[in-house]
Amino acid sequence: MDFFIYLTFTLIILISGKKIFQKDIKTYSINRFLWIYVLIFWGTAPLIQYSFKAFPWDVDISDAAALKANSFILAWILVYSFFYKKFSSKCPVEYKNHLPVAPFKLKLLGIWMLLLLQISIFLFFFLQNGKLFFLRGESMGTEIIGGNRSIHLVVSQVLRGMTAISALILLMNYKINKSFGNFCIFSVSFVLLLLTNFPLAIARYMAGAFYIAVLFVYKPIFKRKNTVVIGLLLLFLVIYPATSVLRAISDFSSFSYVGTSLKSFLSGDFDNYSTLNLTISHVEKNGITFGRQLLGVLLFFVPRSLWPNKPIGSGAFVAESHYWDFTNISSPIIAEGYINFGIFGIVLFAAIIGYIVARFDSKFYKCGKLSFIKVYYPLALGLIFFILRGDLMSSFAYSVSFAVAGYLVLFITKPFIKNFKSIENTASN
Repeated sequence: MDFFIYLTFTLIILISGKKIFQKDIKTYSINRFLWIYVLIFWGTAPLIQYSFKAFPWDVDISDAAALKANSFILAWILVYSFFYKKFSSKCPVEYKNHLPVAPFKLKLLGIWMLLLLQISIFLFFFLQNGKLFFLRGESMGTEIIGGNRSIHLVVSQVLRGMTAISALILLMNYKINKSFGNFCIFSVSFVLLLLTNFPLAIARYMAGAFYIAVLFVYKPIFKRKNTVVIGLLLLFLVIYPATSVLRAISDFSSFSYVGTSLKSFLSGDFDNYSTLNLTISHVEKNGITFGRQLLGVLLFFVPRSLWPNKPIGSGAFVAESHYWDFTNISSPIIAEGYINFGIFGIVLFAAIIGYIVARFDSKFYKCGKLSFIKVYYPLALGLIFFILRGDLMSSFAYSVSFAVAGYLVLFITKPFIKNFKSIENTASN
């Protein structure tokens, strides 16, 4: 049995590794980020956990269960690969030397509107709480929007997304129209983004989406495939454990260094394999939900006061079914499909993700004017990790909220954008 389990882990790692390093003009893409996630969270981390026979949350996983979970992962990978290839179009060769967006110039009034928008959002959060926040865990006013948590979460995410997208547009404007003035404008914008969304004070996946997007536009190092792999390995092996320590600090005098080692893979940050097995166990005992969990995802914005039986996130739902007191666990996209529709759900969710990622990658790489895809795509590079890790209710809410933010900011700035006809002589990255 061990041989077949190690064989399936090896297949997962080899397939994802091959996808990461395959030759493709779209060297930085949501698809490549997805495969990096699969390599780390569905291949490497579970392999180490299985080798140590120690899984996050002390979940007991038998050899038979591990083999079943690995079979589900491989099935998801194969279906996703098929649909991504089917719906993906080739990147225009001439695009690779250009900026992520065709040349444009933002008029002075548009620049001031974006800065004033960021200032207003910053003041909104600051005045509601009366101070700045640099560490998570402090009270950040979770009932600031009409006393309703669901509405608060949606509105606050939209506002935070708007300040991030404003910063991205001002950064693009600077990259295309290089000048000291535009650099100073972006610098002010970035400080406002930082003060409103300090990395240690907000959800890590929100912070990741925002700051990966800024890095992507400012210096697209993602054109170098090896840089992406090394950078993300450092992120999950070194930076993530370090930020976990910092985010838990209540008194800086209590800080103690935590070294990065193989034990990092045994923590709750790498719990996808454990939660997938928990979901499989739940379905074996209780059956599938026939789409009820998915309905909760699609209607995430409906307040619980109007829908008392509104489903909770799938991770928490499964944890409660196992009578856990702690329910803040992940629910990988494979588990989301399985708990909703069984094996058919795994195939369905893989096909949907494959289609969406293919369309996003293809549309972004077709040269075009500043548009929704140009401002949302950099955020999606980080969001894909959140979507894959889950739960889907939270990641979908973030994704939709940031999409709304993108449309709102573009609506505000569109009258003040002057597009150029040619993409030649574009400033170098």
